[in-house]
Amino acid sequence: MYYEIHGTGHPLILVHGGLGSSDTLGQIVPELSKSRQIIAVDLQGHGRTGDIDRPMSYEAMADDVAALIQYLGFEKPDVMLTRLGAKSLFVPPSNIHGNKKTDNCLGHVSAR
Repeated sequence: MYYEIHGTGHPLILVHGGLGSSDTLGQIVPELSKSRQIIAVDLQGHGRTGDIDRPMSYEAMADDVAALIQYLGFEKPDVMLTRLGAKSLFVPPSNIHGNKKTDNCLGHVSAR
């Protein structure tokens, strides 16, 4: 999974909408990164993350974000979601739990 990190502070993971990529959120990254550590991701088959030999599903994309959270060692990052991102994290993945929000919201997600 492709991701970029900008800034320092409490982590905020940006998850783009359908048919988009982290580039679609690029205009807000400079302002947000003044006070936060921004992690902008490209979900499976979007932007700079290639498609892989598995079905594309909300559960799989949620697992990818959860794996990134764990890989980066975050306890409880904030997550800003757009429609596809919200659906991806609203589905209970195998290794995420917490407060999940839908449609252009900010929520807390933590790896188990």
